[in-house]
Amino acid sequence: MFEKRAHSLPITALSFLTDSVLAVGTGPYLLVYKISSNLKSPAWTCECFEGLSNIHGIEVNYDEMRRYRCALFGGKHIELIDVVEDENHSLTGNRVGKQMILPDLIQAVKWIGEDNIGIVLGHNCLEVWNISGTNTRSYRCAEHCLLHSAECYGSSEETLLVAAGTIFREILLWRPVWGDSASTEILYRLTGHEGVIFGITFNVDGTLLSSVSEDRSIRIWNINLPKSKFQIDDVGGRPEIKQADRILYGHGARPWASVILNTTLISVAEDCTTRLWDVRTGECTKEWKDHGGKNVWCIAANLSSKLIATGGNDSSVNLKRLDTSTMDIVILSPLSIQDSVLLSWKNMKFINAKAVVLCDSSGCFSLYIRESETSDANNWMLEKNLYIDEEYADYSVIEFIPGKDILVAGSRDGSLCAFNIHSTIVPFKWRPHKGFVQGIYLFNNILDKSLDIFSYDTIASHIIWDVVTISDNCQVDVHHKALILLPENFQVTSLCLSQRRFLIIGSRTGDITSFNLHEEQLNIQPYRNLNISQQNLKENRDFKRCIKSNGLIRRAHTSTVTCIKFLSEYAANSTEIDDFQTRNKDLRIISCGRDGHFCLSDLLVDLTKGEWILQKKLSSRLSKGWLEQIIFFEKEMYFFGFFNKEFIILTQSGEKIFSVDCAGGHRRWDAHVSDQRILFAFIKKKDKVFCLETLTLKMVIQEEKSEQWSSLVSVRQTPKQSNA
Repeated sequence: MFEKRAHSLPITALSFLTDSVLAVGTGPYLLVYKISSNLKSPAWTCECFEGLSNIHGIEVNYDEMRRYRCALFGGKHIELIDVVEDENHSLTGNRVGKQMILPDLIQAVKWIGEDNIGIVLGHNCLEVWNISGTNTRSYRCAEHCLLHSAECYGSSEETLLVAAGTIFREILLWRPVWGDSASTEILYRLTGHEGVIFGITFNVDGTLLSSVSEDRSIRIWNINLPKSKFQIDDVGGRPEIKQADRILYGHGARPWASVILNTTLISVAEDCTTRLWDVRTGECTKEWKDHGGKNVWCIAANLSSKLIATGGNDSSVNLKRLDTSTMDIVILSPLSIQDSVLLSWKNMKFINAKAVVLCDSSGCFSLYIRESETSDANNWMLEKNLYIDEEYADYSVIEFIPGKDILVAGSRDGSLCAFNIHSTIVPFKWRPHKGFVQGIYLFNNILDKSLDIFSYDTIASHIIWDVVTISDNCQVDVHHKALILLPENFQVTSLCLSQRRFLIIGSRTGDITSFNLHEEQLNIQPYRNLNISQQNLKENRDFKRCIKSNGLIRRAHTSTVTCIKFLSEYAANSTEIDDFQTRNKDLRIISCGRDGHFCLSDLLVDLTKGEWILQKKLSSRLSKGWLEQIIFFEKEMYFFGFFNKEFIILTQSGEKIFSVDCAGGHRRWDAHVSDQRILFAFIKKKDKVFCLETLTLKMVIQEEKSEQWSSLVSVRQTPKQSNA
């Protein structure tokens, strides 16, 4: 039994407390690392905001007593944490005051002296709160508008400056007037961006300002402001409009954040890169591509400007030294966090008898392995996290095909993602659907060694046929091939493709229909990888090539058709090749359903009309429960199903050779058969995956059934670390 102790959450905030102490925000958790010590373990951790919000920023106030007061903010919440370094250089922490809840979304926080913090809110307002949690002053900019980002410069009331990135793609520079006035005037209006402004930062002396935007540009402004206390009367009318002094282009996708270090600007973006720029010339002097091909969200520099840290969507923090040739140090991947919050399992898929992929409620796909097929069924260990995407957090559909090492997952937002479980190359993500992806089916194309993907959603009246190609270096590319138009009111529940390119589809009402794909010579349309470019790919849904049904619909079952197989698959597993397959060009189909029946049907050619017809040859009721899957094994055919709170295995004659209590049917379960072994696993109560292994399909369980189960992976509640 294994406890899940690692939460793979994106790194959303970074801040250096000293040259060698780094604060990391990941989800609602704060982790503090001493870079000179073991990087795999944080020196101190805590959960913030009672888990109600993620940490979006960390603002640090320094003193000479080795106490670092951190203002953590996210959503509408602020929490103050004191991190203290003792004489032995050990780090401890404790909370200061009570949690602050603001009336609006927080865009920026800045310390004003030792006991007050300035907070920029989403409607271009500034509020000043003291550390006891009391709002002492409020100021409103003369232009009251929504903000996408903000930043403050200055450490006192006299020098505080607000840079507000508005929804109108402008940056407004304004200062609060410390007096009776509740409103202030704008000093500068910085224009030129053609998209949303994601981040703003000042250099150390406040003379330069940089901004990153949805238009993929990074802009630098020279800011000349009075250093003394500013009064509105000095503005002299309307604010000055300024264009950027330098515009930097180079990122292949949207930049998220930047930092200015003397004459160098460093930026991170969703194209998985970190870039160094010369502020004077605008040239990109260096580029790193890291974080496992995931978005790079945030960046921070230490006090001596010799070390930078970047945080990514792969749950890791990378350190890069700017003063040596050693540029890249991975601090941790993934981040381990001991907490009391449970992640639930959403789906699972066996890769083979020694590997299984699990997806949890954070959208993380994890590979669990065991040493050998003869190991105990509960002897599984986390090998690595394959991919994390918030779109797959609440819902996912997973499919895998042996021999290709390609796993495909579908989300509630209509996206699909294909990735190689043994490669670190960026997964290929595309969005062919408009609704929940309800089903995915993968088939090997023996003609060109590609992979056919058939997927469908909950609202469309068609199946989307895509093709996956895999290069010699394991690069995955996806192309659209055709839309397969379904008959009216036909809800897909199962699907199978023969080597002769006949597609058979089962429905929720028990009907079966077919499509002949053999004669379709189709031009394929390439997709763009959303993990590299988040553009609105409207053209991906503009599918022009459609395939219609052969016109036949046959009622095979009285309830949902759960599985369809071609008898050729059985022949490939048997030395006795079926005479019908040998003598005819027609196809024999086996299906099972939730009516407990298994059916044998023939797909025939009507020579007089030149049409295909579907003819049912045999129907037999094997169980009063559900039949869910058909397995060919050792010259025999077996049926997996559920009945009377048990998982059952039946033979073709209806003989029950195996049963075990599992509390009934499950939406998320899987089985794997190989070398006289069967592995069956299901998700129970969302926090545990149970796995049963038997040595042969012929064995009959005699002992008490509930004792046969072992927990594959268990998500358990672990105690919080002390906040003191």
